[in-house]
Amino acid sequence: GCSKATVEPEPAEQVIGTYVVDKITQSLKYATSPTENSQTFNLPFSGANGYKLSATIDLSKKSANTLTAVYTETETVGGKTTIDPQPLNSIELKKADSAPAGQFDMYDGATKIGTVGNGLITVEEQETGKDSLGRAYTFIFRITGKKG
Repeated sequence: GCSKATVEPEPAEQVIGTYVVDKITQSLKYATSPTENSQTFNLPFSGANGYKLSATIDLSKKSANTLTAVYTETETVGGKTTIDPQPLNSIELKKADSAPAGQFDMYDGATKIGTVGNGLITVEEQETGKDSLGRAYTFIFRITGKKG
């Protein structure tokens, strides 16, 4: 008889699409401090005087395991809307050993920048530096979203 094997779609095929950002978290932690200062914004955000902020992440297939991504913030201030797209040209998808089916780690070069799969995305950028007083810190910018 014939047997039909289920072919799993390429990683890129499983995650491409538009993700609506629902949360942005910014954290600052000094090397000398046990605590982290975090601020989280739920999106879409509406503020005083008609201020609005929303964001999306569009993932497109470049190859089987590689994506291009565009993070776009749409900000409305006083009736004027500004759209600020920020492209990431090459994101490599890698299957993590412990990850559930359909979830992948995203890499920019050798740096893991997040996870994507099963309709959810998390992107995290870390920066280290020193402030004007010479204190070492780590700044973390984290975005989470759901497939639209």
